[in-house]
Amino acid sequence: MGRIHEKRPLQPDTIMVYGDRYYVLDAKLYKYGWSANPEHLPNGSDINKQITYGEYIKRTKELPNERLYNAFIMPYNKANNLFMINGNMGNIGEAVGDWRGNRENYERIQGIVVDTRYLMYNYIGTSEQQKKELAECIEKVNSRDPVPDPVT
Repeated sequence: MGRIHEKRPLQPDTIMVYGDRYYVLDAKLYKYGWSANPEHLPNGSDINKQITYGEYIKRTKELPNERLYNAFIMPYNKANNLFMINGNMGNIGEAVGDWRGNRENYERIQGIVVDTRYLMYNYIGTSEQQKKELAECIEKVNSRDPVPDPVT
């Protein structure tokens, strides 16, 4: 007899809508923002899930590439960090799946760190300025070189 598994619907943590753009956000306690240790980054299944969320939203909402983004949100300490970032949030890189072409923005999941103290003092509501700042961090994908094709 196999174990009974509960089926869970495809449901991302948060979708931020800012202007006419959609940002699929996964905010978990990934320790990378404090440690800068690659072992503390989101794992392959997290990356695959985020890409799948983006793909589903793109298809159901019929969104063009420039209106759909994906990001991991990780806590960090702006007063003491290894990223040389002194703002409330910053872009520290991106994650991609090796099973995709990584041509779409949502396939290039941006790694965003957000200062923990800032979060604690601003947890009620999100102002338009905060949304704008987060959107700008995520949209740095637009200024990055394309992801090279995997070596075969």
